[in-house]
Amino acid sequence: MGTELLVAAVAGVTLGLAGAALALRLLARHLLIVEKASPLGFDETVEGIVKEAEKSGWRVPIVHQLHGSAQEASGHLLLPASVIELSRPDYAAVVLGNDGGRMASSLMPCRVAVYMTADGEVTVSRANTRLLRRMFGGVVSRVMGQATADAEQFVGSALTRT
Repeated sequence: MGTELLVAAVAGVTLGLAGAALALRLLARHLLIVEKASPLGFDETVEGIVKEAEKSGWRVPIVHQLHGSAQEASGHLLLPASVIELSRPDYAAVVLGNDGGRMASSLMPCRVAVYMTADGEVTVSRANTRLLRRMFGGVVSRVMGQATADAEQFVGSALTRT
């Protein structure tokens, strides 16, 4: 009887862990990436985010037209997809000002993606920095919190402008 109970317990724990791993796998995409539909066209969405970010004190060093280079490499016609790089030098200076913060430099500059789906919908996508900041402590978490609030504000403003 003791062996049967042990086998049942091990099987139960194994199935529970497998179920939890499967649930995490299915939910991870929605936990790590935040998406929002845009009521605007593709170019209007990109231009609006750039404009609103700059009005909010952010710099836009470059907008990568991913579909252009990928289309050249593949020879296939691709739907538009761009990544907007966003920088706040004052925020960066705080993070880079100490050794503990520099490990987060691989997350800099911030990025917002805009892409068009096959059905013509335009979507804005970005890392869920509200969640990611919890993995860091101190200065990185504080600055990521400020950057997240800023991004939500200027993306929201860009998508509601007429």
